[in-house]
Amino acid sequence: GINAEYMGLKEMQAGVRAQLTETSEKMGDRAKVMEANIKECNKDLLTLKNTMKTQTGMAYKQSQRKAMMLIKKKKLYETQYNNLTNMQFNIDTCLLYTSPSPRD
Repeated sequence: GINAEYMGLKEMQAGVRAQLTETSEKMGDRAKVMEANIKECNKDLLTLKNTMKTQTGMAYKQSQRKAMMLIKKKKLYETQYNNLTNMQFNIDTCLLYTSPSPRD
């Protein structure tokens, strides 16, 4: 009857909550990796900037190209990080609305 269907719905909601929680945790871990990549790019850029102060000619041009590649890479990581955290926020919001209510 209706009560059995309701119990099945509650079980399904619990499964969905578990999946959403797991997905959110994985996204959080991935976001930490992205943050580390961004920090690594910043560190490399700073090192390169200090190196470029003493360079001239072709060496300077090469370092300049390398810096541009690092900046593009950093921008890519930042975009991925922002997309990931936005998706995680949406999932966490869904979790909020699929949480069991005190009436259940």
